[in-house]
This record gives sequence, C-alpha cells and structure tokens, in this order.
Amino acid sequence: MRSARPSRAQRGFSLLEAIIALAILSVGVLSLAQLFPLATNANIAAKESTYATVLAAQKLEELRARAWTFDAAGVPVTDPALLTGEGTDYVDRSGNAVDAADPPPGAAAFVRRWSIVPLPASPEHTVLIEVRVRPHVRHADGVGDRRWPGEARVVTVRTRKAP
Repeated sequence: MRSARPSRAQRGFSLLEAIIALAILSVGVLSLAQLFPLATNANIAAKESTYATVLAAQKLEELRARAWTFDAAGVPVTDPALLTGEGTDYVDRSGNAVDAADPPPGAAAFVRRWSIVPLPASPEHTVLIEVRVRPHVRHADGVGDRRWPGEARVVTVRTRKAP
C-alpha cells in the first residue's frame, strides 16, 4: 500500500524557496529599470547632436554656395560674405533662424557660429570654413576651443578654380 503522504518532488516549492526566487527576480528587474533613464538620456543627446550636425552642414553648404571663383577674364570673384571672417546666428527647434539680439532670444535652441579664414599657403585663393553648432545654453561662455556636449563641428576648405 502506498503512503498518502506525497513525496518531496511532488510537494512543490517551499515558502522560503519562493521568497528567494522572488528576491532574485526583483533585483534583476530593478537593475534593468535603471537602464531606461540612461537610454532615454542617450537618445535625447543623440538627437540633439544629430540635429546640430544637420544645422552645421546646412550653414556650411550655404557658405560654400557663395561666389568664390574666377570670371571669364581670370579675375577673382568673391562674395563679400566670404570675407566677413566670422558670424553667429540662432536657430529654433524647427530649424528656423531667430533674429539675433543681445542677449540671445528666448526661442533660440541652437547657437551656430562660423569662421572663414584664408589658408597661409594660398590666402588669395583658398579659405578654411568652419561651422560650430551647439545647443543654446543660457549664460554659457562660447569662447575658446572647449567642446560642448551635443556640439557639432564641420570644417571644409574652399579653393578657387580657374575657368
């Protein structure tokens, strides 16, 4: 005759085993939950950096489209905007230029700075164009070579080509 008492394998988990399994599961879930804010912040930073790069590329293409050639007689033709040396403008979150003011306008989401410098090897015919875009931060010092979080820096060389 068999005993009415179930064997150890048939009885299932004890309360202690269930509590230990629940504790291990809780630690794992809480560890994963901490990754969500980190991932969200990384996505926001990547979005700003990507958008800053697009804004820098747009300004760079705008400057490259300016006249920097020779005319039919071989005389250099230069758009005066390429001789200004540097400039700053402000852009909102939609990518539209915001009228510059001092202090910068409240709608500004990005600060876009550019510089145009003649190369010493051929100053009459070759310029270095650099565009830097960074998120607009109130009371931030934008001077120097410090790289800002989310900043994009695009550089190109423009050379006059003979006709």
